[in-house]
Amino acid sequence: MSVFAALWFVLAAGLWAAPLELEEVLVSAEERSPLVARAAQELAKAEAARLGARGAYDLGWSASGLAVPVGEYDYITADAGLSQLTPLWGARLDAGYNLGVGGLPDYYGELATGPAGELVAGVTVPLLKGRAIDAERAALQAAGVRVEAAEAIVDTARLVVTRDASLAYWRWVSAGRRLALAEELLQIALARDAAISVRVAAGDLPEVDRLDNERIILERQARRAEAERGLVTAEQELSLYLRDEAGRPFVPSRDRLPETFPRPTPQAPASTESLVEQALSNRPELAQLERALAEAEVNARLAENSLQPKLDVKGAVAQTLGPPGTTPDATELKVGLALGVPLQRREAQGKLDGARADLLKLEAERRWLEDRVVAEVTRSLVAVETAYVRWDTTSRSVELARQLEVAEQARFALGDADLLRVYQREQIFADAVLAEVDASLDYYAALATYRYALGQTATGE
Repeated sequence: MSVFAALWFVLAAGLWAAPLELEEVLVSAEERSPLVARAAQELAKAEAARLGARGAYDLGWSASGLAVPVGEYDYITADAGLSQLTPLWGARLDAGYNLGVGGLPDYYGELATGPAGELVAGVTVPLLKGRAIDAERAALQAAGVRVEAAEAIVDTARLVVTRDASLAYWRWVSAGRRLALAEELLQIALARDAAISVRVAAGDLPEVDRLDNERIILERQARRAEAERGLVTAEQELSLYLRDEAGRPFVPSRDRLPETFPRPTPQAPASTESLVEQALSNRPELAQLERALAEAEVNARLAENSLQPKLDVKGAVAQTLGPPGTTPDATELKVGLALGVPLQRREAQGKLDGARADLLKLEAERRWLEDRVVAEVTRSLVAVETAYVRWDTTSRSVELARQLEVAEQARFALGDADLLRVYQREQIFADAVLAEVDASLDYYAALATYRYALGQTATGE
């Protein structure tokens, strides 16, 4: 069998899988996480509320009629009309048809029309209260702001999921490295056991060395079991963010575990001021708070406008229908004013005071959030830099510990060293590797927190 044929057989049998990359986990988390889906429903709810607020400007139609066929007065009245509230200065447009015929009583004289009725059209425009803003426009503006706030909620969910998924991924990689090390140390002790038995039988080593190595095997079996439990825990945590197309969590196969952490790289130099500026413009929590401030400002403007007296100007034109000459004064123009002055304005004043208090509260929250973001950026940047220094130190320590371990094992094979020194060198090497694993995990966890502080999702682009 050729090399290419053997490789094809391995791939077809599903015995090889590419290492799981962080980007794959992040894409799955952002697209399929229930936390993001829940936030998306908040956005859908806000958009539905905005659609409902637009309903205040829906065209309305109404009709009514009355017939009095028997009685002192014999008459018929009917009307039908369209009404449209507009966001332009709060103006209302009306158009319709009226009919009032028969023996109308004097007190219903304004209902009288020609035999064919009349067409009417009018407009009402507020001059004070309701001109700059009214309840309908305020509701629509607030609904639009809440949609933008919901979009920020979705962005926040994605940002949090990106950070948490990154942490889960690197803990999984770390747990895999711990298990691999535990397995390697166990296999070394097992392989050495056979060689020690031969040398003990030959009288080259005392029986106590064989017993000591057996103790080492049992100790390393226990550590391997502990590392196995740690990997299972990390797998379950990672599965919360790694989901299939149906949204179900799944545990990646262990053959997709990376063999090692990627080599950390120092962060490109950047001023703290520029990083803080980037974070303040990217963090969706700040955007969400800005939208809350915008909604509070809308409520404050509405409450302030409600303190003004009501003064509306009205204009209407009526056209009597019928053959020429049978309808005197066929066209009628009406202009009028409506004035209303509240003698006590406690309700409006109370709403205004409450809206102003909301503004001051949100302003304080914004200052606190901005200060917290600045602290997070500074702290996370220092954490990444110090984590890199720690990793660089531990990686060099691993190289030295490995050289010493190999040298000691060679001396033991030649009979120039005892088992205790070999075990000590192996343990020193294991501790150095674990320190490097911890340093790598610390670095990538700090990097995930740093990107969260800057407001970067997925790969940080």
